[in-house]
Amino acid sequence: QLHIDHAQFAFARQTADQTVIVAVNADANAVPLTFNLPVQGSRLSDALNPGEAFDLDGSRARIEVPPNWARVLRVE
Repeated sequence: QLHIDHAQFAFARQTADQTVIVAVNADANAVPLTFNLPVQGSRLSDALNPGEAFDLDGSRARIEVPPNWARVLRVE
């Protein structure tokens, strides 16, 4: 678990060669989330929302999740 709140949560799943982050926002408003990743990377690429990506600060992530939506993010 990377983040848990009353209307949002985020978690990571890892294989030997890939890490994916799932972040869900059940609120009617967009929400920024900040959390530490279990690995280092340079950016998060959103598989659910093509073309959207977030730069990483080492293992620190800052993302925004749209209202009533989710992100499926690949660590690159």
